[in-house]
Amino acid sequence: MRKILLFAGALFMLSCTPAVRTQLTNHQRPALEAESEVMVLEEAERVPAGAVDLGKITIRDNGLTAKCDWDLVLELAKTQVRNAGGNLLKIDRHIYPGIFMSSCHQLDATIFHINSKGAGDIIVSTDAAESAAIATTIPVRNIVPFQRWRLSLNGGFSYLLSRISGDVPLEARNHVRALKSGYHLGADGGYFWKENIGLGLKYVNFKSSHRGNINRYEYITSDITTQFTGPALYNRYYSRHSNITFLTGLSVGYLHYYNRQISPQRIEMRGNTVAAGLDLQADFVLSKRVSLGCGLGYIAGVLKKVQISDGNSRQTINLENGSYEGMARLDVSAGIRYHW
Repeated sequence: MRKILLFAGALFMLSCTPAVRTQLTNHQRPALEAESEVMVLEEAERVPAGAVDLGKITIRDNGLTAKCDWDLVLELAKTQVRNAGGNLLKIDRHIYPGIFMSSCHQLDATIFHINSKGAGDIIVSTDAAESAAIATTIPVRNIVPFQRWRLSLNGGFSYLLSRISGDVPLEARNHVRALKSGYHLGADGGYFWKENIGLGLKYVNFKSSHRGNINRYEYITSDITTQFTGPALYNRYYSRHSNITFLTGLSVGYLHYYNRQISPQRIEMRGNTVAAGLDLQADFVLSKRVSLGCGLGYIAGVLKKVQISDGNSRQTINLENGSYEGMARLDVSAGIRYHW
């Protein structure tokens, strides 16, 4: 039994990391030390003349991979380069995480060995001057750690999705229908402890107002405000060239409802409920720290009781099943994002 548990534990640990496959064409070079520097070339960069091809590396998501951000995948590739006796990693293909693909960074790469002479039977050099010469002749990829913090400020059009209750009088339906459209302002911030996964806080303020006639002699004015606040779980993906970031968010929190009506008496209605939110966003990179973004948001909740006040008295009304006040809403937003 103990052996089975040990085997299962080892299998689980292996499944957490990407699958690495190395095919060597040159088995004669000795492995380099773990601290040896490995230079990295991008897909569009050329391999210097005199570089010796030692083999290929393939790193893929094994289906259960949990540790697969770019820093880890790149370090796995560098380890294979050192084991093969190389000192240059040429990225042939970098497969970025995608919403409908793997959430892992994956790559195909070639292992090379090169020295400053760039010809003949190249031997690993420990000379400091030669190492400096290599570094100056080979363009090295600048590996920037992923940005852990994200702040989003946004606003836009909103539309309430709930159907108009059959209890609403016919003469008031146009007024209620007009209140379904409004606008929202919001902010959300998140911390990403992994490149693709983060936690944060989301806040959205929705407003809608309308003044209309109930009949020929009476009018009604309504001002509705809802506020949603809650923690959010984010999943982040990048386009192929990292110039667009895609973000999905799932949140659960507190929704407060306030409706001030004048018809002609002033009445205030308040309520609160637990609500859930879903977000799909795209950030278009302007600079290292600033992006412009757009997105779709969905918030769902149901009010089962409301508190009504007319200035003189206050009462709480429990709504009957079938007469609950739906808070489901669709938000179309745009805004600015800050990353660091």
